[in-house]
Amino acid sequence: MIKFPKAVSDDVIEAKKELLDTHIKTNKYFYMNTQLRKNIQPQTPGQSTTDILFLTNIDNSAQIYDTLSVVSPKLADQYLDKTKVYLNLDTIA
Repeated sequence: MIKFPKAVSDDVIEAKKELLDTHIKTNKYFYMNTQLRKNIQPQTPGQSTTDILFLTNIDNSAQIYDTLSVVSPKLADQYLDKTKVYLNLDTIA
């Protein structure tokens, strides 16, 4: 779910959804979908009651990052921060 600050208007959120939809269609990411949701209970007092539900049935970090970057590069970075896995090599073979 892509959450926005309360100060962001529904028109701006709808425009961001349209950017996402255009990007998804242009890149033929048919396994991605967005839904605009209104009157959603905010998680924090400063959040808008409108958000974008971003759905995909694949786990392709590059394509998801690319798509979320359309909304905001910061948002895409946040996605990577929440999904990254650290692999540490303890010895060299």
